[in-house]
Amino acid sequence: MEDAECATVTYKTSGQDIREPVASNTVGINYPEFHWTPETWFKAVLALPLADESARGAKCEPRRITVTAVRKKRSPAGFPSSTPFFATTTPAFAMSWPLYLAIPPMLIIAMRLLSFVLPAKPAQLASYYAFAISSFILMGCCALYGTLVAMPLRMVGYGGLIQWTVARSFKWVMWYGTGVTFRVTGSMKKEGGVSGEDALKDRPAVFVGNHQTELDVLMLGCMFPKYTSVTAKKSLKYVPLLGWFMALSKTVFIDRANRTTSRAAFDTAAHTMKSTRQNVFIFPEGTRSYASKPDLLPFKKGAFHLAVQAQVPIVPVVCGNYFHVLDVKGKRFSPGVVDVTVLPPIQTKGLGAEHVDDLVKKTRDAMMDELIRLSHVSGTGNGEPLPRSSGIDQERSELRKRN
Repeated sequence: MEDAECATVTYKTSGQDIREPVASNTVGINYPEFHWTPETWFKAVLALPLADESARGAKCEPRRITVTAVRKKRSPAGFPSSTPFFATTTPAFAMSWPLYLAIPPMLIIAMRLLSFVLPAKPAQLASYYAFAISSFILMGCCALYGTLVAMPLRMVGYGGLIQWTVARSFKWVMWYGTGVTFRVTGSMKKEGGVSGEDALKDRPAVFVGNHQTELDVLMLGCMFPKYTSVTAKKSLKYVPLLGWFMALSKTVFIDRANRTTSRAAFDTAAHTMKSTRQNVFIFPEGTRSYASKPDLLPFKKGAFHLAVQAQVPIVPVVCGNYFHVLDVKGKRFSPGVVDVTVLPPIQTKGLGAEHVDDLVKKTRDAMMDELIRLSHVSGTGNGEPLPRSSGIDQERSELRKRN
């Protein structure tokens, strides 16, 4: 192949729209004369979350992104002249890429087979790492799928369904790939004439759930209502594939280190909820608990301020303790089904900021009661069988005193 000419595209992201090139020899991302390798394309797509942020008038962090496009002199052997951006630039790589794609699933299969023949502890580790690798690959595939469908759905006016479609795809691939899923039921108890089952259909609302491990992403995949967005820490915006998908699907990013920007993000979310009837899902604990028994961390107030500001109901979602399925610290995994209950919505109409503390307590108490009930019903509160009828009230009282 003849030597390739190169052109450098530099986007300056400090205080201006990232989509405006500032170098004299720049070209557009879809400029037809240029051939984009996967590496250069991903560098370009990495700019999308920053572009979205600058388009909203926010100041981006000082940063430069340089994208290099290679002008083709002659097509690689075996490829037509109109080689798409995802094709490779050399025949050798083109012939070997199926092997690269086959390595992860081969590794997963090998680890799972080893788990049946190894001693107990090595078998446990093999099963755990097989699950971890499977989950990572499947999440990456679903994030890529979400990135690809985000633009078409937004163009036809269904941008609010982006996260729902990806959540459902993750539910099914994880069920077939790892053997774990969540069984979601809506409580038939009613508050204000609305049950938990009804709350999955009514919108807008602020959904709040307990946060145990990274597996809660799958819980979202199983219960996620249509026209719902999640909140996430701002650093996830810059994770390849996952960050691009989240930015394109209008995730509410929270900067935990900056209270002012976090409040502004919630103000924007409240306005969006009112204007588009979009739900928001938040983990009020703020971080994963990795609880080995039914328990909740203290709740942060952001979700409740958002619900009061938007005057929409709070819908508690309680996931039973699944320490028997996944123990991250102990590196132990077993396939299984975990129960999730959607409680009746808690109304916020007529409430103000002065009622937030009471709202937090009411929600947390209701979720704690259901968490304990689920653990006794399943008999898996801390990895060991629990009594199914006796001791529930005593355990509930002890947990409330401690918290």
